[in-house]
Amino acid sequence: MCTLIDLHDKSFIATENIVIYKVVKLSLNGYVSLYRRASIKFNTLMQADITTRIADRDHCQPTSTREFNAFNVSCSYPGYLREVVTGFHSFTTYEAAQEVTDGCLDRRIIKGYIPEGSECYKGYYNNIVSNKIIYLCAL
Repeated sequence: MCTLIDLHDKSFIATENIVIYKVVKLSLNGYVSLYRRASIKFNTLMQADITTRIADRDHCQPTSTREFNAFNVSCSYPGYLREVVTGFHSFTTYEAAQEVTDGCLDRRIIKGYIPEGSECYKGYYNNIVSNKIIYLCAL
């Protein structure tokens, strides 16, 4: 999953808990993240580093039609957008998460929050990446 940001966007620190919706894959061993297949642990503070790079066709996987269109512009004008590569990728609305699950029987949406004080990047189209997250429940 790729979260696109403008070239000069800076991260911000969450001043309050931010409710999120995470799209996950249902596996034989429980829930795992879509692309890295990391195990999802409920009611546990999870932490990760956040890294970014210039968006390019070889690595980025846009998550929606709108993000794909912005990505195509970026590839036409190299250096126009960056992508957030690592960190906890999620959505700030249930509807945005649903767009990624439509038609996929093995995908589920879980609810959680980004704790106050976490480092975050706000992407296009209701997606967000953070360095800390707590998953609460499957919806």
